[in-house]
Amino acid sequence: MHNEFDAVIVGSGINGLVAASMLSRSGWKVALLESNPEIGGFVGSGERTVTGYVHDTFSSWYPLFVSGPAHTALGDDLARHGLR
Repeated sequence: MHNEFDAVIVGSGINGLVAASMLSRSGWKVALLESNPEIGGFVGSGERTVTGYVHDTFSSWYPLFVSGPAHTALGDDLARHGLR
């Protein structure tokens, strides 16, 4: 198994997701491991209070991310997948 991946990232919070995305875009074979049933760490949204009302469930603003080079590189893909 040591030759199957170029990188193994433990945790799918914002940092793990960005690292996996950037490495993958650079041609690396990446394994992203997460112990929880949903990815995202403290970045999440869902119907938690009122049926039909989706809201942020944890943190929702990452100024260092949105002003940094990773967002510049990944922003179009994120928007295409529904990030607003």
